Amino acid sequence: MNRNDTEGEANALQLLVGNLLPQDRKSFVLANFLTALGALPFGLGLAAAMLTRSFLILMLACVLGGTIFGPALCCLASALLVAILFSVFWPQLVLFRQSHLSRLRNCLFFFFPNFLRCLTAGLLQVAWWVLMLVLYPGSLLLLLFLSFWLILYWTYQILYPALNRVFQIEEKIAKTFPEQCM
Repeated sequence: MNRNDTEGEANALQLLVGNLLPQDRKSFVLANFLTALGALPFGLGLAAAMLTRSFLILMLACVLGGTIFGPALCCLASALLVAILFSVFWPQLVLFRQSHLSRLRNCLFFFFPNFLRCLTAGLLQVAWWVLMLVLYPGSLLLLLFLSFWLILYWTYQILYPALNRVFQIEEKIAKTFPEQCM
């Protein structure tokens, strides 16, 4: 990677953290508040159904709460797509010199023929982070030691055979660093 690429990435990061996030901070907080507010009827209905052990209240909570909170749930599908996209994007960032548009195009071309592997890896990541959120006070210790490396290890155990087949990772490493292949 040459110096201009590194400076360009540093400038982009500085632009994002220094300018865009502070400007849009209120929008993020408002979106979070509205999402939580949308989940409130479903949460209250679910709590009432559990306390009264009433199936009728549960059905009413699911229908009314789901109608209100349903659009926010469409984010659980976005999270899955983002997990899949980044699982294929980041290795390319480290291994290859190419534009971000090329990396995104490669992600799409990789996703469709390897749909089941990508879906499994994405679901595993989403399940891991949901588990970490559900167990939050107790998961702080787990997050300290296992948060990123363990889930990425499992994800790339699933994806690596296909990534190696498509991007010829080991062949390129063997050409670039022949001393490591002995």
